[in-house]
Amino acid sequence: MRQLSETGVPIVALDRPLEGVTSDEVVVENLGGAQAAVDHLIWHGHKRIACVGYEKESYSISHRTLGYTNAMQIARLKPEIYDEIETLAATLKLVRRWKKSQDRPTAIFSLNNVTTRHLLYALREVDLAIPQKIALIGFDDLELGELLSPSLTVVRQPAANLGTQSARLLFERIGATTRPEDGFGIKLVLPVEFVIRSSCGCSTSIETND
Repeated sequence: MRQLSETGVPIVALDRPLEGVTSDEVVVENLGGAQAAVDHLIWHGHKRIACVGYEKESYSISHRTLGYTNAMQIARLKPEIYDEIETLAATLKLVRRWKKSQDRPTAIFSLNNVTTRHLLYALREVDLAIPQKIALIGFDDLELGELLSPSLTVVRQPAANLGTQSARLLFERIGATTRPEDGFGIKLVLPVEFVIRSSCGCSTSIETND
């Protein structure tokens, strides 16, 4: 990719930047979305909020983790990060440990959809009811998130718009008669939606824009 970028071929990075490559990029507001979600859990009165996921070195996950950390530090709460929980087995092990603890987290911020699915299964398996015993907010929406019981509170990414804006930017670059004097390097950051349902402890379904 680096060699290709040096030839002047237009490149648009989707969802996360290409390290070491000069390209345009279209990403979402990972940090702000995560911070809004954790702020909401803090507003509910939670003081022990766990952050769970994996791929901690990736652009999106590292920014979501930073948003979580910012919210916790502003509230003068201690971050509790589990960023190497990649499999269902690892998730079950973690949740079973919490089940036995008298001082377990009362809320979870999940860093991605795979982790959210694993958590939903594991929490049901050990009988930690959502949100009565532990609240949950996930980053990115599940297709059936609204139909779950309880319905899932999420930070929703604008998936279709992410693709649309990336394609638009690429076609503009392809259609240009000359390479731009300032080279490539446009960065578009798309807003996310904070969708409040029931898994966070709210009793009504409210959808707001972050």
